[in-house]
Amino acid sequence: VFTPQIWFKYGSTQSCVLLMLKRFEGTRELDVTDIPKYMDELNRLEKIYFGLEKVKDEKELFNLKRLFQYVYFLKPPKKTSVKIPYDVMLEIARILPEKNQLEFVLNKLKEFGYLKATADENEVSKILGFAKNWVEDFVEEEAVEKITPQEKLAIRNLIENIQQIEDEEKMQIKIFEIAKENNIKPTDFFKLLYRIILKSERGPRLGSYIFQIGKGEIIKKLQ
Repeated sequence: VFTPQIWFKYGSTQSCVLLMLKRFEGTRELDVTDIPKYMDELNRLEKIYFGLEKVKDEKELFNLKRLFQYVYFLKPPKKTSVKIPYDVMLEIARILPEKNQLEFVLNKLKEFGYLKATADENEVSKILGFAKNWVEDFVEEEAVEKITPQEKLAIRNLIENIQQIEDEEKMQIKIFEIAKENNIKPTDFFKLLYRIILKSERGPRLGSYIFQIGKGEIIKKLQ
């Protein structure tokens, strides 16, 4: 059991209300680690509400817009807010400098295309606070991943290609090719990369993620 106060340490009030109001069937298992999912779902609802993401089914569109309105107790925001995937903010939070953290985050988000020239710094700071709490409480210290000589060669090859490739789709394809060239099952190679980069067996589409977080940061982790 955990309380709403714990939820508010890692997610917004509205994401918690979404949990309460979202329709579901039967019982539902819930854990603190579900909070990022609800934060991202809230972002999606806002995109739909403001017409930034299309939903073809009119009934579904009506229900999703209505859900968004109720999440804000029928007083929804008049304009869209900053949209930052939770995992992107977590990755940035893990590499924060000691000083000028907000400035660092704003520059990274602009670099990744999540912010325009001007941004609501208070809003970004609030999301950063959730991510910093998450990293502090749930992300383990860096650990050395034991790898085989084949895997080491494949990672070196990947580092070289990350430095050269400038296209997300080509990067995704190249990771598959590198695995096969080194007689490694692509699924095993992806799992290894996710463990090194994200401390997880799975994660977002890797070709895109490398560009989202920044080539330099990914290369550091792989090295």
